Amino acid sequence: MVGRKLLAQMIVLLSAVGIIYAEGSIIGTITFEGKAPKMKPLRLDADPICVANNEIAPKKEWLILDENKGVKNVLVFCNRRIKY
Repeated sequence: MVGRKLLAQMIVLLSAVGIIYAEGSIIGTITFEGKAPKMKPLRLDADPICVANNEIAPKKEWLILDENKGVKNVLVFCNRRIKY
């Protein structure tokens, strides 16, 4: 009887681990349509060291595009399980 109970517990545990560690891949390219906005310079005036080390203020990088308007550093979040 102890063996069956242990076996049942192991099956439940392993099936839960299988669901947690299920993985897959999504492959594609995210592109930006239209004219890209101009990035504003970062404000460095709060820190004198930053001002001294940067003759030209670096620009914000909340949108980074490559030469084909491909968006870099994209996170794709799937909130539903895909059914096959």
